[in-house]
Amino acid sequence: VAAQNFGYKMLVGANFCQIDGDRMGGYNKLGFRFGFGSYINTKKEDEIGLEITYTLKGARTANNPDNPPPFIVRYNYSYLEVPLYYKKKLKDFGLKMALVPAFLVNAQADQGGGFVKQENVRPFELSGLIGPSYQINDQWSFYIHYQYSILSIIDLQKSQVVGADFRRNGVYNNIISTGLVFNVK
Repeated sequence: VAAQNFGYKMLVGANFCQIDGDRMGGYNKLGFRFGFGSYINTKKEDEIGLEITYTLKGARTANNPDNPPPFIVRYNYSYLEVPLYYKKKLKDFGLKMALVPAFLVNAQADQGGGFVKQENVRPFELSGLIGPSYQINDQWSFYIHYQYSILSIIDLQKSQVVGADFRRNGVYNNIISTGLVFNVK
């Protein structure tokens, strides 16, 4: 591989999060992601790469002023992700597709009495990611991605949540991310 086909990048962004299966609905949890990666360009200038990112996911009860909840439920999950991706390029635009293994760093839940460690979150998550990007200039690009868990993030054997809908279907991280990438060649 020629040296000019190899590059590095740093990325930073915001996550708009929800958890499918928790009965709360809506992208009400704001998280973040940051990290770095390396890539090679194919003959067609497409990218194949690997990233390491720290990301905050979770969920939060919607605060409806017309019908306020008795308390706000919040789930904070932090992960170390290792996306393996392919990015198809067409002029200044790109389409990124990735398989994203992730390792749980911390899981906390607040159901009205303060945050406590959540023991039923699986230590490993596998998700898929897809989304467009726009190359602003030679070094900067903007992205928006959709990411969804392939496997349930909750260990059903450790779950004691009364009335939970996930016993049958599972619980899945559902994320829309947007941010900036700084490329170094």
